[in-house]
Amino acid sequence: MSEWEQTTLGALFAVDNAKLGVHVDEPTVMSLSKYDGFVRADEYFDKRIASSKLDGYKVVEPGEWAFSTIHIDEGSIARNNLGERGVISPMYTTMRFVATDCVPEYAELLVRQPGMLTEYSRRAQGSINRRRSLPFKAFAQIEVTLPTLAEQRRIIDVMAAADAQIEALEEETAQTWGLLSAIRNDFLSSAPRVPLNEVCDIRAGLVDPRLEEYASLLHVGVDSMEKNTGRIIGARSAREDGLISGKYLFEPGDVIYSKIRPVLRKVSAPDFRGLCSADAYPLRPKGSLSASLLRESLLFEPVVEQVVKMSGRTKMPKVNRKELFSVNVPIPEVEARSKIDSVLLALRAEAEVLEAELAHLRTFRSTLLASLLNHEIEIPESYNALLEGIS
Repeated sequence: MSEWEQTTLGALFAVDNAKLGVHVDEPTVMSLSKYDGFVRADEYFDKRIASSKLDGYKVVEPGEWAFSTIHIDEGSIARNNLGERGVISPMYTTMRFVATDCVPEYAELLVRQPGMLTEYSRRAQGSINRRRSLPFKAFAQIEVTLPTLAEQRRIIDVMAAADAQIEALEEETAQTWGLLSAIRNDFLSSAPRVPLNEVCDIRAGLVDPRLEEYASLLHVGVDSMEKNTGRIIGARSAREDGLISGKYLFEPGDVIYSKIRPVLRKVSAPDFRGLCSADAYPLRPKGSLSASLLRESLLFEPVVEQVVKMSGRTKMPKVNRKELFSVNVPIPEVEARSKIDSVLLALRAEAEVLEAELAHLRTFRSTLLASLLNHEIEIPESYNALLEGIS
């Protein structure tokens, strides 16, 4: 294997922290997302979140770096790839890239890998969770190993190919969810509207945690329901979640609807028996109405708009039982329900298959990157021919 040289992050980066100071023209205000890196704050948050006075904000030139001292272990570290000069909140540490034996694109892979995030957390200072901070001095002392520049470029190219596959699958997945939404709206726009209380009941009564099966039942919390899609993600047993009481029992054929932040359309139709948060309503459809079709009716755009008006625009919007039951939902005539339900279920199944493929590909990418950065896998030098465009 090729020789790898040991160094520190302090040899790759130099702290900057230059402040904007007195200025005439207001620069672009940026923020740092743990998923998307540098973003234009007004576009990302759809509103101004910056202070009215920017003198104390830190300047970030194109190609410069920043990290959040309290969220770096969640991936909040990135290079400014927006192609323009901007400023960022004083809460961030800004840096210049000074390495001569490392290319910036390789550093981007290096500083966000899971093993590095764990190291940031280990070295963070303070006792309050999610408020522990990593000063630049501690960041700079972290040791890393670097391959040759040629191997760095090979690793960058391989990961770029993996990322291109992920991006393409993300686009296909988004298009499929979008198609489901469009066809849902098309099918339901002409359906009769009826108050929700005419087509379902709310299960009442909290589950006794002393029941023998309580701890083993899967728990679906508000955060376990993916917004806008109706998918359940990350459901765990009550034992794993450390739950003691305050939960509702739901059965297959029920629909779970979040009373907290319902404007995010957090609604699901589990095919298993379990527990749901007291911050959600377990709904039982009446008659021949299926849980899957009720879920789609609650995801229907005009229904969401009704709930938005009811729950308000507060920091923690909430809809109560009376308000929810008064919402008018589109319910197709009995003879049309089966056909509509089957079409929407088929589209949903296709979208969920793509989601599973995407999750698998992301896991593969993470494993591949870790293996490459830990020099467990070495890309042969013959790969250079591809980088040079030689067939």
